[in-house]
Amino acid sequence: MKLKKKPLRSIRIRIIKIMAMMFIAVAAAVYLILNTVMLNQINMLEKRYTEEHLLRAKHLLEEEGLHLAAVVFDWAVWDPSYAYIRDQNESFVETNLGVSTYENLKLTAIAFVDEQGVCVYAKEYDRERGVIRPASAAFIDALQTSPIIHNGDPAYRVQGLL
Repeated sequence: MKLKKKPLRSIRIRIIKIMAMMFIAVAAAVYLILNTVMLNQINMLEKRYTEEHLLRAKHLLEEEGLHLAAVVFDWAVWDPSYAYIRDQNESFVETNLGVSTYENLKLTAIAFVDEQGVCVYAKEYDRERGVIRPASAAFIDALQTSPIIHNGDPAYRVQGLL
């Protein structure tokens, strides 16, 4: 009686197929477990980092707002500022509102407005070119519609970004 080699080969192929299926099943199980566990952890970590960065940005903006409020108040109560709004003397602009003022105070725009809400001076500073130019229409419009201009309460104070 002769033995056929076919059954032996068939067993080998079956074992290889079973091992391949087991490998695929284990890989899929590991992927699903790691995906659900790790993805949740990564999402939580990303959310925490995002919240921390937003909080830092918020604190930085608040600090800048406080600094800007102090600078604005300093200029608002300064007698030469009042005199300039009254007489619009160009020597005030030449002496006090040069490029160095914008650079030192880290400002991109300055506006002086009289008690009637008329904009006496409004200029913007272009940092890239290092030049002062007339304020844009968007800035003037935002300024004219601002509650700062249309408020009669002398104790009214507001700070923020425009």
